[in-house]
Amino acid sequence: MSKLTSEMLMIARNEQDEQHLMEKLDFGLLSELVIEELQTKAQEKNIEITLQKQDDLFMNGDQTLILRMMMNLITNAINYGKINGHIHVILKVENDQIVGEVKDDGIGISEEHLDRIWERFYRIDKSRSRENGGTGLGLSMVRWIVNLHNGTIHVESIEGIGTSFIFRFPKI
Repeated sequence: MSKLTSEMLMIARNEQDEQHLMEKLDFGLLSELVIEELQTKAQEKNIEITLQKQDDLFMNGDQTLILRMMMNLITNAINYGKINGHIHVILKVENDQIVGEVKDDGIGISEEHLDRIWERFYRIDKSRSRENGGTGLGLSMVRWIVNLHNGTIHVESIEGIGTSFIFRFPKI
């Protein structure tokens, strides 16, 4: 309940406050920090997280929000990943954009749910989400953060095979 309250407060505050601290961020370094923070959680399921990144991954952004976005994506990959699985975080530059991917070999998402995962409180399997501590707000928040930073995000998934979240941000 406290996690839900915290996430709702964050959303409400951010929707009312259009001013965010936009500063030059090293997206690669922020991603490294998130991966380091989540290693223990991944090790509980013997999931290996790898990071493949190019240099010069700088963008203008709100550090707290970008960290939250990456935490949500990688935490989901762990929660819905399989034991002894893998998560690959790939960051590169393409046409003056930072292109990122968080890819797992977990349970995947059936096609019928792909468009709805971005909705607030939408959970595919409510019992499994509660087990993992999910509130149904994580991906809604991710999309909002990406949009705030003039980026795009989409998902590709095959049930039983895995999921990839691919995002793009303007590079500076």
